[in-house]
Amino acid sequence: MPPRSSSEMRVDLGAPMGGPEHYTENDLSAMRMYVDDQVAAIGSLERRAVAILQPAGFILALGINNARNLAAATVAKGLYYFGLVALIGAIVAGGVVLWPTRRLRDPSLTPPRHPDASPERVVPILIEVTHRNVSGYHIKTLGLRAEVGLLVVGACVLVGTLASIH
Repeated sequence: MPPRSSSEMRVDLGAPMGGPEHYTENDLSAMRMYVDDQVAAIGSLERRAVAILQPAGFILALGINNARNLAAATVAKGLYYFGLVALIGAIVAGGVVLWPTRRLRDPSLTPPRHPDASPERVVPILIEVTHRNVSGYHIKTLGLRAEVGLLVVGACVLVGTLASIH
């Protein structure tokens, strides 16, 4: 489930729409759970990106290893280099997904976590964190899509080119 904006989340959770003086312990625990869900969703994207980096690196190494077998045909060389560039792009996109984002699980005076932190003080910080997590999630999602797309294109072109010369 992708992280949503904090205003959508507050409506879903039934949190008061008033100022900070209206925040309760229930609001605080709901926000903490929501931020934990966001962090789990971002972690899931990062695990997927890591799983895709391995085949991208393998196919790139396969292509580089077979560079000496290329024929003198200009089209084959062009497709070969296009496939290499696409695979390098997939690895770079994977790096974007894995680039650390500034996110906080629970900024309520951690470490250690103080259970007596007031909701009026912590909920506004958690709302800011959810905004940051939403934008980070969208950037990582785009990076993951680019990584998968470039891997598929690069692998097909590179393997097809290498298969045609053997």
